[in-house]
Amino acid sequence: MDLVTGGAGFTGSFLAKRLLEMGREVRVFDVAPTGILPAGAEFVCGDMRDAELVGKAVKGVDTVYHLAFVQAFSKRPESEKWQVNFGGTENFLAASVAEGVKRFVHTSTIELYSPFPPFRCPEDAPTDRPFGWYGRHKKAAEELCWRYHFQHGLPLTMMRLPTICGRGYYVRIDLLRAFDWLLANRPVLWIGGPQYRGDFVWVQDVVDAFLLCGEKEEAVGEVFNISCREPSTSLEIIQALMDAAGNTHRIRLVPPWLCWPFINLAVRLNVIDMPAEQLMYLQGDYSFSIEKSRRLLGYNPRMSSSEAMVELLKGYIEDRDRVKKIAKSY
Repeated sequence: MDLVTGGAGFTGSFLAKRLLEMGREVRVFDVAPTGILPAGAEFVCGDMRDAELVGKAVKGVDTVYHLAFVQAFSKRPESEKWQVNFGGTENFLAASVAEGVKRFVHTSTIELYSPFPPFRCPEDAPTDRPFGWYGRHKKAAEELCWRYHFQHGLPLTMMRLPTICGRGYYVRIDLLRAFDWLLANRPVLWIGGPQYRGDFVWVQDVVDAFLLCGEKEEAVGEVFNISCREPSTSLEIIQALMDAAGNTHRIRLVPPWLCWPFINLAVRLNVIDMPAEQLMYLQGDYSFSIEKSRRLLGYNPRMSSSEAMVELLKGYIEDRDRVKKIAKSY
């Protein structure tokens, strides 16, 4: 039996569906059912702060894929997010030790790496200055996981991920609004100066990595960057999206000294709906080495960063109303 926490969400539903297609018994734990919960999965509905319910969800489970976490763009109070993220993760860890789970695959983030990490950033780069509350919570959850691994013998594998792209994605409403702009064939302005490279990863490549981490003995006790085949510059990504959207304009570059004051002000006033620390991703290279994942796991991602983003846009075009409805209530 495989347990996918957060399995009614975007990435978790793709993982649960793939496991079912492989003939696995799948149990999904999530706070609420959604329209993307895969048919055939056993569903446990509840809050992962409920230790008793978590214990029941882990009964009879061999592999736990732990994706459940309050996401970076959530407007919930930080104290509540901490209780869910840290307390809920500890409940699953403790229940997994008690049940004798054979593999615990924990989902972490590249936001642990300190600002402006080396290009392409390896797993042993510093993680002492994580981005924002989300990075801090993931850092604390990682440390908690390793404690259960070393002190209680829980077979643990850690995955660090950038933004995951695919059909049905709803987490970053700022991206969805940008897509609406492109699809309306409006002019596109972008920041001039150096064009930095960044990683977005296709959800099916991520699912491949989850399965490898859940099955490979070499994965136990290891942390892996899981990312795209190759990074893309911001201009490459924007042009690929414009082509897919049928936007006929040329990208107009604005001098950095002119646009950054307006961008920072727009974020502070919530005109641009994104955490302020996310702006750092526009000011340097953010790409992450997958050499270790290739070598130890045989991970072989199919899409580049720009291709993954185009796949996200295509899915949004096909199902825009439903995706926007989910995003607004997220």
